[in-house]
Amino acid sequence: MPASSSLTLVLPGALPPSNIAGDIAAALRAPVSPTPGSSPVFSAWLSRAKPKISDFDVSQQGCSPHEGWWLARAGYDLDAARANRPPEAPAPVFGAGLAPLLVPPSADTTPVWVGRLAHIRISQDHLALADPDELHVTEEESIELANAARSVFELDGFSLQHLSAQDWRITPMTAGHPGIPGATPAAAVDRDIDAWWPQGTVARPWRRLVNEIQMEWYAHPVNEARRDRGQPEINTLWLFGGSPQWKPKLDATRLVGGPAWVQGLAQAAGLPWEALTDNIASPGTIACVGSLDLAHREEDWGRWLIEMARLDSTLFTAAQQALTEGRVDSIELILTGHDRIAQLVIPSKRGLARWLPTPKHDWTTWWSSPNS
Repeated sequence: MPASSSLTLVLPGALPPSNIAGDIAAALRAPVSPTPGSSPVFSAWLSRAKPKISDFDVSQQGCSPHEGWWLARAGYDLDAARANRPPEAPAPVFGAGLAPLLVPPSADTTPVWVGRLAHIRISQDHLALADPDELHVTEEESIELANAARSVFELDGFSLQHLSAQDWRITPMTAGHPGIPGATPAAAVDRDIDAWWPQGTVARPWRRLVNEIQMEWYAHPVNEARRDRGQPEINTLWLFGGSPQWKPKLDATRLVGGPAWVQGLAQAAGLPWEALTDNIASPGTIACVGSLDLAHREEDWGRWLIEMARLDSTLFTAAQQALTEGRVDSIELILTGHDRIAQLVIPSKRGLARWLPTPKHDWTTWWSSPNS
């Protein structure tokens, strides 16, 4: 765990895949003008620290590397969730710990399941989950679809509770289990959904409910209006979770930025949460800087470089100034990609060390190679 005097910057989508990483590195290291994407502060950080790189198997963990890092740092115990399931149910994946962070903390020990409004599209040879964050579901749409589906849920033995425009809490009304491992939407995007929804008897109740919902929603005015506007229809719920609520333990003074579950993590850990700004450099802060993530998922590297350069001239520059002035003892960088996590610690230079040359590392080697 980082010392409380550190500033931790978590950057989902900051590690490009190996086939483009070399070109990205060249752009990051280029002179400030006229090359777009030049990021001198970020490049200097990478050259000052040796990374600790961890591979991350999304298909095994059931969450993205970014989500997995947060769960691990907060001390999520998967064994507790697995001990709480019916013996016939599939074992929950590590990503199951994310769903409890989206509901208000309570003493309830019931496993928490969250259904995210989503769109399933037909790929070349399978059904794939589209990115739910790109649906831009409104509160009104969410409430209308919930009202239309409520009776279907109740007939099939499930209750639903509105959490946000995107998410509903789904609870089996008996001691049953939905029969799926509970992978997060981020783990399932663009993958074959059958890999996450077992075909056996134990998963049949949830699969049947999803089919009924799809029929109920197909001709619903919400989806007719979305089709008229050229928006993807909301044609399914992605169910994830299956873990009881748990108590996060974070060596931090506050959390900053990130998706809704980061706010939930702060609340469950008893820490303040704040929105991300360019001036978050204070000891004990863990900040989620998520503005690279969408460009990374869409492989829009021009936009990625522009955003990295913006971060470099604003947030990163402010953080480096705090490090130089001794307001933080070190900066911890957490960089994630499709299947790996890189952790780097950049210490401050104090005393005589301020006048000594800074050792430099060729960061492009590990940056470009998944096996470094």
